[in-house]
Amino acid sequence: MNKVKRVLSLLTRMVLWFLLSALIWNFVVNLLTDAPPRSKVTVYVSAEDTFLRDRELSYALEQQMPSSVRMVRCHPFSYLMIGEDISRGDLLILPENEAADYLDRFRPLPEELRSHGPLFRANGEVYGVRVWDSAGMTGCASSYIDYASSGGDWYLFCGRDSLHIPSEDGAGDNAGCAVAEELFGLD
Repeated sequence: MNKVKRVLSLLTRMVLWFLLSALIWNFVVNLLTDAPPRSKVTVYVSAEDTFLRDRELSYALEQQMPSSVRMVRCHPFSYLMIGEDISRGDLLILPENEAADYLDRFRPLPEELRSHGPLFRANGEVYGVRVWDSAGMTGCASSYIDYASSGGDWYLFCGRDSLHIPSEDGAGDNAGCAVAEELFGLD
């Protein structure tokens, strides 16, 4: 009986040690491979994980990114459950029927992005530009995002607290708009 207790005690310690090691290594790897928010443009897409090829889209957008940005990261909205705030996202892609739920977290769309298609207006302000036309089944980055999984048109919005979208008070650089331009060029 004494041997069983020692084995169980040892097994418990080993499991705890492995869990702690995994957490530490995860932290170290993220520290080495991630970039601070000032050097990273984030794109959130309101799609299920299986309907978004996020790594491929990130790679495609990084090919022509501005020099002030080290990386572009694309994530499904489920990533926001880990503690990210949607208003800090630089670019947000949502179906039209979900946009009203997040309107207080968007900033008005910059002028340079308004020429890409029909606009999403609310409260007398322009907040988004259409990236997917459900009637014509056409849009940008459709080989990376399965828009058809959710009926209706999809729009691109800018996060209220984005560091990479210029605001009226002059804060923010223009890197988010440059990445959005690249997004509009993808099939």
